[in-house]
Amino acid sequence: MRTRTGDTMSTANPPSHTAKLDRILADAQRDREMGYRDKALRMYPHVCGRCAREFAGKRLSELTVHHRDHNHDNNPQDGSNWELLCRYLPAEWYPTIDNRAFGRHIPQHLGRR
Repeated sequence: MRTRTGDTMSTANPPSHTAKLDRILADAQRDREMGYRDKALRMYPHVCGRCAREFAGKRLSELTVHHRDHNHDNNPQDGSNWELLCRYLPAEWYPTIDNRAFGRHIPQHLGRR
């Protein structure tokens, strides 16, 4: 983009609109997720719905909100589409959590049902 500054021409780099939109969308998604996560943590006991481990304090970050119908846009106010699951679950129980990313080792006998 060229603009006139006095008698000289200067070149200005246009901002990356794609990067800006990506950042806005990521922020909106994070805010949306935090909204229903906070609601789920207020509504349900801080216990994993599958393994029954209890979580408190700093360990609450190890609980995630699982959408029972796998539709992350389906967030009813009564929380009927949510359940709290921990990050210790084997991949076949909750495939969207990669326990290796959190440095967790899942014993093989816990991974089979």
